[in-house]
Amino acid sequence: MKLMLDCRALTKLLSQSQDHAPPLAIQARMRLHLMTCQACRNVDEQMRFVRKAMQAVRVDPPTDLPAAK
Repeated sequence: MKLMLDCRALTKLLSQSQDHAPPLAIQARMRLHLMTCQACRNVDEQMRFVRKAMQAVRVDPPTDLPAAK
C-alpha cells in the first residue's frame, strides 16, 4: 500500500467522507496529501462550501401533492 494518495483517490475519499468518516489510517493519509497539494485543498474547500450551502437551503417538500397510489 502506498503511503501517499494520488489526487484522484483523494478526491473520491473527500467526497465519500462528506457522508461518513473514513478510518483513522485513511484520514491520516488524506491529511498528508492535503498538506502537500494546494489543488486538493481547493477541492476540499469547495466541497465543504457546497455542502454547507446545500444544508442552508433545505426545502420542506410540498404538502399539497396528491398521495401516491
